[in-house]
Amino acid sequence: MKLSFVTIALFSAAVSALPNMNWHNDWSSHTTKTTSTPAAIPKTKTETTTTTVTAYKTITACSSGPTPSGEKWGKKAPKTHTVKVGGRDGATAILKYDPPTVDAHIGDTIVFDFLFRNHTVTESSFDNPCEKLDGGFASGFLPNLENIPGTVNFTYSVVDTKPHWVYCGQKQPQPHCQQGMVFTINAPKTGNTFEAFLSAAKAAPTIPSTPSAPVPAQPKKTHAVVVGGKPSPSAAPVLRYSPETVEAAAGDVVEFNFRANAHTVTQSSFENPCTGIDGGFKTGLQNNTMDVDRAILREFVVPKTDAPLWFYCGAPTHCQKGMVFAINAPTEGERTFEKFQKAAMASA
Repeated sequence: MKLSFVTIALFSAAVSALPNMNWHNDWSSHTTKTTSTPAAIPKTKTETTTTTVTAYKTITACSSGPTPSGEKWGKKAPKTHTVKVGGRDGATAILKYDPPTVDAHIGDTIVFDFLFRNHTVTESSFDNPCEKLDGGFASGFLPNLENIPGTVNFTYSVVDTKPHWVYCGQKQPQPHCQQGMVFTINAPKTGNTFEAFLSAAKAAPTIPSTPSAPVPAQPKKTHAVVVGGKPSPSAAPVLRYSPETVEAAAGDVVEFNFRANAHTVTQSSFENPCTGIDGGFKTGLQNNTMDVDRAILREFVVPKTDAPLWFYCGAPTHCQKGMVFAINAPTEGERTFEKFQKAAMASA
């Protein structure tokens, strides 16, 4: 009798010692007990008892950690989707996103890896595939003349499961959107499919959009502004626009010459120097790691307005280090360039 219970205890201890598992026990026992005790025998006689124990144990394993796929309790783990933008096949430029469509969940991240030559990721709509959607996301132009993967990226975080329609806004030497350079997120499998969106893009008109503010047909003057750069090859990049402010008339052109390393020209406001304004001018991140003069140029045509125009560099921490720029900033009063720059540096 003692031997049978010892055997059961050892078996239970061995099972319980298995690692990383929660064990649920379901015991069913069959016991046969045969007792031979003559009723007439006095209590001084020895009682003979024979006991047979047969034990059955059903074991259910429950993992105490995440499954090998990285998911827990059935919830999908966030995923990163990488999409190539453009590129080069020998001497021929590639005008497409690869892959051209992805299915993504809320919390996923889409990393657009910009390759040769100079493209955008611009949200549009199914009805107007080659026109920017008001309030939609946009990368601005992000050139990669060296065609080096992983050096120029734009990241989009998925916030819903609705379809999103994207095109490249480059129009030189021919409009890329009408050449079929479009992309979708969560496009339906029937109806408004990616294929239907692609066909609509190729058939879209190529008439340029009307500028938001009227300007003279011919620019009056060009103002050259250097963005960043290095005073010498071994020196650290300069976090300044040079000059930091210009006086310009409506129709003048401000030419931004991007130098080392990576910078933007992003329009903001005096009240929020380091935050872009809706519908404002923005170049996107321009990366000139080799510091080649006039390798990356962007132009801004001054609109007809009496108000000063404020700009900043959107590369991380550059605005807070004083990398700001202004057009027609007052030279005295409460809204001078110096006070704009001071407010930017105080926003860190």
